Amino acid sequence: MPAYHYATRAGRRWKAQFELDGQLHQKRGFERKRDAEQWEALRRAELARGLAVGGRSPLMSELFEQFLLVRRAMVERGELRSSTYAQDERDVRLHLLPLLGRKRASDMADIAMLERCQAELLQRLAPDSVLRAFSTLSVALKPARRYGHLAFNPISEVEKPRPRRRRPALPTLADVHRLAAAMPSPETRALTLFAAFTGCRKSECLALAWDAVDLANGTARILRQYYKGVLVDATKTPAGAREVLLAPKLVTVLRELSAQQLVDDRPNPHGLVFPAPGGGYWLDTNLDRRVWKPAREAAGLPTVTFHVLRYFFVSHVRAQGLPAAITEQLAGHVDERTHRGYTRPIAGTEPLIRNALERAFSSEVTAT
Repeated sequence: MPAYHYATRAGRRWKAQFELDGQLHQKRGFERKRDAEQWEALRRAELARGLAVGGRSPLMSELFEQFLLVRRAMVERGELRSSTYAQDERDVRLHLLPLLGRKRASDMADIAMLERCQAELLQRLAPDSVLRAFSTLSVALKPARRYGHLAFNPISEVEKPRPRRRRPALPTLADVHRLAAAMPSPETRALTLFAAFTGCRKSECLALAWDAVDLANGTARILRQYYKGVLVDATKTPAGAREVLLAPKLVTVLRELSAQQLVDDRPNPHGLVFPAPGGGYWLDTNLDRRVWKPAREAAGLPTVTFHVLRYFFVSHVRAQGLPAAITEQLAGHVDERTHRGYTRPIAGTEPLIRNALERAFSSEVTAT
């Protein structure tokens, strides 16, 4: 039967219900009719392929196909970023399907086999990439666990590779200016200073348009990102949607950039603050390869990545004594633990620390 709606205190909700082989399948609580219809279509597909019934275990290629269908539906409902779906699809197509596509879901209980597959991936991928691929596999195996083809999710038992964690060295303010001076264009010079003086993520910087910048009041609204070639009308986290305050020096830099773009009159159909040479969005890999790496080598800063500028910003604003609630908001962080992880010692702050210690411990305590 078709999806139908019913009344609740929270408003109208939809229910999907159908009967197959004498068994009733139903689910309620959908906010939209389309969501209920999508659930029914996916459930029928699972039943047709044998994913939800006993008997012979389905092929992993079928599970992967179903996994991507579900993830695509989540994107359409606004529950998953399209860039996340694109990464899932790449993990399946490039890594998981060639290794596991012809095996059955029940074969995944062989931990030794999974560890051999992991070792094979480690021969051509970084540990972080292998961890991400196995995380995708873990999610894809949930239907097999749900429908009894696996007694447990075996990925939790696989010995994972240790990810490479570099503790970035914090550049000085002079280093940041030297790096900006090594950039090849006014846009990339301004981009470097904007990232360092606002702490914005690279994807947020690449999506920034002039209509979100108020130079008169010294603010910029961060509402979207350009991530892995996709314009996403949302930030990485809800806390990432924010208004950042621009330092006076940065306002001057952006004013000069705006005037330069008007004089150059180059194509900029999206009104971007930091457009690529052709006028469109920078693809982050192209920016790294064509601009960032040559510039940092020329500046004598071979280990400074774009993301290190975020560490630079957080460390410096925290060193000014601002409350953590404010600095978290400026950086668009969700919690204090993440925010604290971006803090690094700043060269030259020893006198400030000594003065603070002097004030804290030099006064005499009078006994009462």
